[in-house]
Amino acid sequence: MKKYPLIMISIVFLLTGCLKQEENSSQNEQQTSNNVNMEIVAQDLSVPWAIDWDGTSFYISERTGSIVKITGDRKNRQNLHLEKKLSTASEAGVLGFVLHPEKKNYDFLYYTYEDKKGQFNRVVEIREENNEWFEEKVLLDQIPSGNVHHGGRIKIGPDKKLYITTGDATEPMLAQDKTSLGGKFCV
Repeated sequence: MKKYPLIMISIVFLLTGCLKQEENSSQNEQQTSNNVNMEIVAQDLSVPWAIDWDGTSFYISERTGSIVKITGDRKNRQNLHLEKKLSTASEAGVLGFVLHPEKKNYDFLYYTYEDKKGQFNRVVEIREENNEWFEEKVLLDQIPSGNVHHGGRIKIGPDKKLYITTGDATEPMLAQDKTSLGGKFCV
């Protein structure tokens, strides 16, 4: 019986400590957010996925099939002309996008497509011309695709190589299958 009040007091101290910590946490978040100047540079984007910067403009890929170029306060939605039909499955579409680091005549894109054989992902070189983008060359094709887990992140490494992550298409064993492109990190 004497233990009951001791347990209740311990619980009160424990809860008081938790509440105090939460208060401090939200105060820190406010202080941190006050030290950051944020500016909205684009609104009304359609499922933005990747962003890159060329020194003067931001380029944002939209899963629905366009690249948005933002220069200053101007937003220009640019059409993509792809060789394959863009997939509209869940989490599919235009995914990875990265500008060529040496400002060559092409950049890189990862997208999900559909054809008679099924749904796949591919990595291609694309070229911008007159505010539109055109698929030029296929680098990697028939990457497994499913309803989700498409992968699709692409980046240029410090060694100037293109790094690609592919999804497992909700089949985890693809990551262990050396004959499959699914669930991999490619260079």
